[in-house]
Amino acid sequence: MPATDQIRILEAQLYQARLNVGRLRREVFEQKDPASSQALLDDLATAEADLAKKEAQLSQAIQAKPGSGLLVELGKRWYSGTLRSDTTGLEVKVHLRMAQVATSVYHLLDPQKNPLVTCTIQNFSDKVRRLRITSFIEDYSAKAIKTVEIDPGPDPVEVHQQPTLFPRLIRDIHELTRATLNV
Repeated sequence: MPATDQIRILEAQLYQARLNVGRLRREVFEQKDPASSQALLDDLATAEADLAKKEAQLSQAIQAKPGSGLLVELGKRWYSGTLRSDTTGLEVKVHLRMAQVATSVYHLLDPQKNPLVTCTIQNFSDKVRRLRITSFIEDYSAKAIKTVEIDPGPDPVEVHQQPTLFPRLIRDIHELTRATLNV
């Protein structure tokens, strides 16, 4: 089975597992005496363990797939007459590192270990290049901005970004919601 198909299947299974955990949590916590239903608590614990297992499987599948999360690759492909590596001397790859953003814990994540976006930049020109990388989640976050100077050479530079979410705008999100990421 191709890696992309496997990832899609795992994403669907993860989504169903999240729905199941959410349903069981509601059932447990809507009871007047949650401790009285040990069977329901056991089902919830099993569902949460299954959810954690599926999250780990998806993470491993994404990391094992070459180019996973690659959103944009500028330099090798022809997008316009001025964006190829032979005219700019730069090759840029933008990788999405989170398919979904858990808004309740997002602010606790370390941007260097768990970034939302990683830009990999390689400078093939003969001079130092200065770039500004900006990313934000439209309507939900501030802009994450970083300016870097890239020395010429074969070693790529990685820039990790994790735009800060606005608490007042994400407060009312209680289910999976689409958003636009700008980089």
